[in-house]
Amino acid sequence: MVRLFKYYLILLLIGYATFNKGFAYIHIPGPIPIYLGEIGLFIGLLLAIANLSIIYRSLNSYVSRIYILFALLGIIMLIPGILKYGIDAVKDSAIWYYGIYALILGGIFRTYDDIYKFLNFYKSLVLVLLVFIPIYIFLVVYIGVKVPTFPNSPVPIIYPKFGDLGVHLGGAVCFVLLSSILGIRIPFKPLIYLLIGLGFISVGSINRGGFVAAVFSTLLVSFLFFKPSKIVKVLVITVFVVFLFYALNINFEAGVRSISTQQLLLNISSIVRGSEAPGELAGTVYWRVMFWTTILQNIKQHWLGVGFGPILAYVYDFPYIWESPDVPILRNAHNSHLTILARMGIPGFLLWIMMLFFYFSALYRIIKAPLSPKLRGTAGWLIGYSSASVINAIFDPSLESPMGGIWFWSLIGLGVALSRLSTKRINSWK
Repeated sequence: MVRLFKYYLILLLIGYATFNKGFAYIHIPGPIPIYLGEIGLFIGLLLAIANLSIIYRSLNSYVSRIYILFALLGIIMLIPGILKYGIDAVKDSAIWYYGIYALILGGIFRTYDDIYKFLNFYKSLVLVLLVFIPIYIFLVVYIGVKVPTFPNSPVPIIYPKFGDLGVHLGGAVCFVLLSSILGIRIPFKPLIYLLIGLGFISVGSINRGGFVAAVFSTLLVSFLFFKPSKIVKVLVITVFVVFLFYALNINFEAGVRSISTQQLLLNISSIVRGSEAPGELAGTVYWRVMFWTTILQNIKQHWLGVGFGPILAYVYDFPYIWESPDVPILRNAHNSHLTILARMGIPGFLLWIMMLFFYFSALYRIIKAPLSPKLRGTAGWLIGYSSASVINAIFDPSLESPMGGIWFWSLIGLGVALSRLSTKRINSWK
């Protein structure tokens, strides 16, 4: 049963990282469609019920204990939501119930070897991701290649959210940077660095949140592990690839934006300048910031949260959706952290922040402890990958979706297992 869950989880992670939204839409049809991520949760829950020691082991971590409180609050708020809004309340609850993956994985990985086997799996995925990201953006966004759809699916088979691509780019770059510390050989290093540069340009030209997530995770891991000289080398290579594109004036038109260094610079400027940025970039920044501001200004009125089920734009009477036909009806806050604040209130938000604090603190302790390089490198990869998810969730409702949520909570589960296994060694060092 444990092996079945692990293999199924690997299938999910590969599918969500590459096929993304197209994979997430695969389901068993019926009055209430059953999706692949929920099937994985069902298998995991059966496994945990049959072997309660999995949960007991996971609860040795403060992260898991805080998650239990977070999930209990979610369940309490879900019950009235189901009675009033039905299945919509369950869909909105994904932002906390995908955390069950972390709870289960925190107990399933019993030894370091279990975690290292996952690293070996990810090693095979790294090259796939680094090749896939720029090629997909070039073929589909620029060329306009039409990808077929699965039966009963409203989206193409391969349909990634560009923010998620940025998160996976960040995770792959962190893995490559730490490969020597992890004791893992990455072949074709010059080609890999070229693909990384292409990935940054591609993602940065299409999606600001994903680009910031990838850059942040790369810099975080670099400053945690490397001397300034190596950081400079990485920056020089990246700048060289960007300069090469700029000098050759490589520019692929992709609708209202293009895949080019010029578009990359425009996207970066829109992050800094906000509503002062040009054209379409300013519009997307403006309505998001307006909605976030509306939520924060009304926090006293909704400090216990509005629960699961209602459309947040209606609850908060967000005026911009009536003024502009280009703004989608915002079911959530377009920011996973603020969605937690809006739906679960200040209590839920504080539990969320506490859980993240204990998670990243535990990994940081491993990095700074005199443990084996492989252990420290694994913690570094997890801290980089997870931070990319957290950063992207500021710009996008990524943690509510199975593509971003299941990946994020799986990384949390790996981190819980790693910190649980490393606690005795760290304490003996003290």
